Amino acid sequence: MSHACRNVVFTVCLISFIAGGCGKTATSPSQAEQKQTPAGARQPLGTTGGDTASITVTLDGEANEWLGTPPVWEEAGAAGPGPFESDIDIKQVYMVNDKEHLYVCLRTNPSLQARYARAPGGGELCDLYFDTDNDAQTGCKDVDGFDFGQINGYEMKAWIPVGVYSGTDGDGPFVTYALLRADKNGDFTLSAPVESQSSQDPGALIAHGEDGVEMAIPLEVLGVDAGATVRLLLKEAADPFAKERYSEGTYTLR
Repeated sequence: MSHACRNVVFTVCLISFIAGGCGKTATSPSQAEQKQTPAGARQPLGTTGGDTASITVTLDGEANEWLGTPPVWEEAGAAGPGPFESDIDIKQVYMVNDKEHLYVCLRTNPSLQARYARAPGGGELCDLYFDTDNDAQTGCKDVDGFDFGQINGYEMKAWIPVGVYSGTDGDGPFVTYALLRADKNGDFTLSAPVESQSSQDPGALIAHGEDGVEMAIPLEVLGVDAGATVRLLLKEAADPFAKERYSEGTYTLR
């Protein structure tokens, strides 16, 4: 990245790939080079087709195009904004795909901007796991720290934190995703993402708006083809003490 530096504050542990071209390494808290969400991220990215849905996806954090598509999860994770009422509740999760991308819509309550207005600061929205070979015996060997269950067999993980920018032209939240692949030991390493996107960058494949967060993950990077069935796990960050924050499901690519 080569654009001008702005101050960015995270309250989650960040990694250097988000910091970019100002020559600074993001830690917690951090400073990094960022820009506001570009208009390019709000342009139609692709049209999906199939027997059950045909929609044109626009990455803008507004869910109008998804309303005719059945959600993968209704009330994903635990209901509510967490024990301190300062987190973001994921209400529904939608997925569609075309030949190049898997599109994901996370409908939230409140929106990132509304949450920032009452509790300015960063945090984590969720982890989204993909079992790309649909085999629970391969992939990740992580064990959840609260012992609600093992998170085993997932080859890919999308870590989705929320950050905060501040600068001469204002401040506010932004959202990123880091796509991680389980290594030979079954671990995910934050310092080695196979794909990373920030809503602050031009042409970003992730954006937030009034209804939540929308993002696009390249199928080539995810490692799945049309017709494949992918086992899914969403781990919501809003209430780390609730077993119900886990949502399991599947998605079959068209």
